[in-house]
Amino acid sequence: MQEKAPDEDKCSFFFLYEPVAQKLSTTSAGEPKLGISVIFRARKYGIIRGRFLTNISSYPRKESMSLIALLPNLPGCSVEQVSQTEEAIVITACATTSSACCPDCHSASSQVHSTYIRSPKTLPSNGRPVRLLLSVRRFRCSHPTCRRKTFAEPFPLLIAPRAQRTGSAQELLRIIGETMGGEAGARLSKRLAMTCSPTTLLRLVRQAPLPLSSTVRVVGVDEWAWRKGQRYGTILVDLERQAPIDLLKDATAESFASWLQMHPTVEIISRDRGTTFADGANRGAPQALQIADRWHLIHNLGEALEKVLARYHANLKQALLRDEEPQLNPSVEPEVLASPKSLSQAEQARQARQERRLAVFNQVQELYAQGWSGASIARMLGIHKKTAVKYATAKHFPESRSDRGRKLSPYLPYLQAQWTAGEHNIAFLYQTIHTQGYSGSETSVRQYITSLRKEIGPARRPRRYAPAVSEERKRHQRVALSSRRATWLVLRRPEDLSLEEQNLLDRLSQAHPQVKEACELAQTFAQMIRRRDAPALEVWLQKATVSDIPEVCTFAKGILRDQAAVLAALTYDWSQGQVEGQVHRLKLLKRQSYGRAGFDLLRHRVLARSA
Repeated sequence: MQEKAPDEDKCSFFFLYEPVAQKLSTTSAGEPKLGISVIFRARKYGIIRGRFLTNISSYPRKESMSLIALLPNLPGCSVEQVSQTEEAIVITACATTSSACCPDCHSASSQVHSTYIRSPKTLPSNGRPVRLLLSVRRFRCSHPTCRRKTFAEPFPLLIAPRAQRTGSAQELLRIIGETMGGEAGARLSKRLAMTCSPTTLLRLVRQAPLPLSSTVRVVGVDEWAWRKGQRYGTILVDLERQAPIDLLKDATAESFASWLQMHPTVEIISRDRGTTFADGANRGAPQALQIADRWHLIHNLGEALEKVLARYHANLKQALLRDEEPQLNPSVEPEVLASPKSLSQAEQARQARQERRLAVFNQVQELYAQGWSGASIARMLGIHKKTAVKYATAKHFPESRSDRGRKLSPYLPYLQAQWTAGEHNIAFLYQTIHTQGYSGSETSVRQYITSLRKEIGPARRPRRYAPAVSEERKRHQRVALSSRRATWLVLRRPEDLSLEEQNLLDRLSQAHPQVKEACELAQTFAQMIRRRDAPALEVWLQKATVSDIPEVCTFAKGILRDQAAVLAALTYDWSQGQVEGQVHRLKLLKRQSYGRAGFDLLRHRVLARSA
């Protein structure tokens, strides 16, 4: 029995999704209705095609319109038929217009030459892929002088010419590529029933236009590393919108100055303490106000204070151990050192580091002789396990770092013969080949002997491990306090210090008069930065510049050279916090790309947030 077609004033749409189809294919009494596939007909566009196997015009209009929302948006098209297979949902559609314009002469034509089917990929529906069969007409150009005889009708709102995906599907894949990257985006697109290769995703990201730069008033600038210590770039952030606005390939004053000249609306520049961006700001935007970052100010102060504490490390150690009982191992008598006045600051710092390493070396040697393992020694002295093992097995104090050159090849037969003969002492083997002319490091010998032990044995003897340390023994163990830890103990907020840390800080101040003076100046400067006390800067500079501490004087001279930016930091709220966060995001995006993050791709992904 043939069904009656719907009235002309009604527009019937239906999307065959399995639960809805099951609902509409039965009556309220459970009796089956006609049809497996459903035909669509858009009467209002004047297109009468196809046939109806199921008449859904009898269903309420509200329910019919809710079914329309399940269809992918196909602007400028009329849906003729929707069916489903085991693999996908199939939608057949055609254009709603009766004519088209020639792309060359722009004259309209309604003379159809032929038709063909395009099958672009479109958005999925409810997790199922959708196959679009688009009926395209070729028209004859009616203009007599036009060189083009026929042309295909365009679908400007749906798909670009010769494109494989609809505009909406391509835009969604581009967003996935910008957010997830190539490999992760490809895995996500497969789960979304929009299978796409990583290369295609990255190509879509590269083809997208960069966001237009708007008017920028407050900009933050910082460098980011292509490869740390070798090559750097520049990131620029709009601090008012909290979004990156541009990336530069290098981190030079010239490129930053050129960028500022192309953006004359910049009024405030937030930067770090480096001279590169300060010089670029002076060249490109001399009228702009420069603000030094407050965190970098305290960080630079900490570096200067750490150098002071490193020079007086022996005095700090005596101050910390003054009221403590003797340790398990007797202290090593230090060598007679030259007078500090006759040495430069670098030599004094190097001499202090050597003294600390020598003391640790002697303690490790004594504990190792008592039978402690490397891991136990590392826990007791607060050093790395590799350092403990290295010092424990060394026959003499390592004056300098071992070289890692590969000079061991001529001595490999001798080492193999000695190992086979039963000589397994690495230090002895190293000394033997060293007397024969070997100029490499003991580390290379140790690595080779370790590989021999794994291959041909014998296995290492089991090591002793430290037993549980009692509370009484913990009280007698010395708490290691490095120069860096002491520095940040001085610079911490006083209200955040515990009673034990406050007592430790008081004992540090008693180590040496210059240590006490340096700690007082550092604490005063840190409090001034935290309270934004701009008038106190001049008073602090007067005290610091007349100080006898060379590191503090050098830091104060740097503040004087950049005094205007430091005063602005104590006056305004702008800082580098947002910029540092964007640099962190940039590094994450760069590492997500598995080595494929060229500058163009990285720039698109970083600037996508500012679109």
